[in-house]
Amino acid sequence: MKIVNITGVGNSGKGAAVDLLRGYTEIWAPKSNFEFDFFRVNGGMIDFLEVLKNDKSQMRIDLAFKKVRKNTLKMGLNPSILNIYGNLISTSQRYDKAFNNNFLKLTYEFLDELILYKTKAFWPYDRLETSIVENFLSKISLRLGFENFSFSDVFYLNKEDLYRKFDDYLNKLISNLDKKKYKVYLLNNFFEPCHINRFENWISDLKSIVVIRDPRDIFLSGLSGKQIKNVKSNILPSENDGIEKSFLGTNNIDFFIERFKSNISSINLNDSENQIVIKFEDLIFNLDKTKEKILDFLDDDLGNFIETSNQFDPKKSQNNTFLWEKENSYSNEIKVIENKLSQYLYH
Repeated sequence: MKIVNITGVGNSGKGAAVDLLRGYTEIWAPKSNFEFDFFRVNGGMIDFLEVLKNDKSQMRIDLAFKKVRKNTLKMGLNPSILNIYGNLISTSQRYDKAFNNNFLKLTYEFLDELILYKTKAFWPYDRLETSIVENFLSKISLRLGFENFSFSDVFYLNKEDLYRKFDDYLNKLISNLDKKKYKVYLLNNFFEPCHINRFENWISDLKSIVVIRDPRDIFLSGLSGKQIKNVKSNILPSENDGIEKSFLGTNNIDFFIERFKSNISSINLNDSENQIVIKFEDLIFNLDKTKEKILDFLDDDLGNFIETSNQFDPKKSQNNTFLWEKENSYSNEIKVIENKLSQYLYH
């Protein structure tokens, strides 16, 4: 099983790379709106594994363990509309649904297997992660002499055979994405491109495809809020609802530029054995050469290619390129981008 991470710098068109590959019979490709963030987020699985492997502090290991368990629940829950509590705590990724209702089960089984001892004790560090109500009740219980009510679970974990246990867990988890077994699994934003070495420490057969794009098109197609009222509707992609792309900071050109520079400067733009960088525009205007580069990089028997209804259409994607030539409402911002990000322009 090979995991291929498809990532970029935000609104860079990584979905085009996924759509290009989804027709191969030995490749599993996600739906366009599915991103598997659980491993990369703060307090996610890789953060926990790194703390467990490298840290000597019982307090830090215990807190990391509790945090990843909490994030497992928040990101994994797939509550029904009538499940009020579930909807209150869910962060809406609903990974249990994506993994055949086995994300919570498999992740908790893996985490529970690491527990060597568990005890009840007064452990004030838990207050760093609990709500103000829980903190208040814990302190009141202690003041009133009800010590047991202020106690919490304290875990001592076993690091032995950690890599094998994690590898078993990951293989079981990924196999639940589909009934069929595939040679290659594409995952959107499994990790940031700057963290490939960190993830390689835990996952043996791992590759990453980084998609970059002209920042002028990233800016214009990522306009949000009231900005979208000022432009022609045909330059905005259908998935831009004025909210989803707001993280790009297009309402503040200085923020947009600094964010872009920070993200792209963290990437090694030179191709390596485990990571290649492709330009979104080359997927459209140099498709055959770019496709050959990707297939050579994957270096696997990908099976037959079967046309699908949602496969990559370069003619359609042409509408998402060179937007600054079609829209002049933000010509001043485009000039700033051309001046400060000149080395990243497509032409």
